[in-house]
Amino acid sequence: MLAVIYHFVGKKDIIINAANKKARIPKPGAPAALPSPQDVQVPVCPLCNTPVPVRRGEMPDVVVGEHIDRDCRSDPAQRQRKIFTNKCLKPGCKQKEMMKVICEQCHKNYCLKHRHPLDHDCTGAGRPLSKAG
Repeated sequence: MLAVIYHFVGKKDIIINAANKKARIPKPGAPAALPSPQDVQVPVCPLCNTPVPVRRGEMPDVVVGEHIDRDCRSDPAQRQRKIFTNKCLKPGCKQKEMMKVICEQCHKNYCLKHRHPLDHDCTGAGRPLSKAG
């Protein structure tokens, strides 16, 4: 099998025949060789070095950009995106708040909806201070 390597230099393509190491410049208007359908390269994320799968017809740059925006584990901006890190400790609640909301009785962190002792079934100081609701 004959191996051919293409290089782009300035305004001209240089074709190097790997068998005899000779370079030639193709004639103007000559058809360019198309890549084989079996030649598939999987792009790698530049931040986390994981392969990013690309479907046929998708632009690899766009898919890698979406990976960086959504799924990348070592994105430097990921730490900055985590503003709401204070998770509510009420079972079943997945709400996160920007600031800690600590119950004065049980000293646990809750969201604004469950911040009152009656709202999170507080077991801190015996019983809640009020039953207003």
